[in-house]
Parts: sequence; structure tokens; C-alpha cells
Amino acid sequence: MRVASAEALLMFKDNAGIEVLKTGLQSPDPFVRAKSVEVVARFPFLDFYELLKQASKDEYINVSISAINALTKYQKKENLKLFENLFSAPNPLVRISAASAYLRSL
Repeated sequence: MRVASAEALLMFKDNAGIEVLKTGLQSPDPFVRAKSVEVVARFPFLDFYELLKQASKDEYINVSISAINALTKYQKKENLKLFENLFSAPNPLVRISAASAYLRSL
């Protein structure tokens, strides 16, 4: 519920929801993390960048893949190294997402 409220605030150009989303990205609940990443992907503030890098290595695959895709919006060259490191992730879907993100970031 709080993540949805934060999303609504950001839609109305109110940055008050940023802290809620930061908390959501660090939640122990994988569904909260996944929803938070989904929202953050639509509002790529620099405040979220480091948290998305951490989320790209999340054990919950939906969080990881969504974070990888969200990171491409930041267009930072350092993402290439992160994506390269994810080529050896245990899950093939993460590897595929990382490869796709890598190519989109070139």
C-alpha cells in the first residue's frame, strides 16, 4: 500500500515518495521489493541507482530482472561491468536479462 502511495506522489511530481521507495527496495518481503523496483523503473532518480545495483543481485528473480532492466535507463558506463558480472549468475533468465541490458547500454 505504501509503495502504491509513493508511486501516486511521484506521478504528481511530489518527491515525498522517494524515501518510501528506498525502504521498499530494502524490504525483507520480495513482493515489496519487486513492486518498488517496478515503480523506480518508471522514475529513474539518481537516489535509487545504488539500491538498484544491489537489487540486480537479488535472490528473488523478479526483483533482479526488473532491477537490471531499470538500470539501463541510467545510461552509465559502469553498468556494463555490472551486467558482465551477471553473465555468470546461476539463473539463466538473469544471464539473458544482463546480456540484453548490456547490449542496450552500448
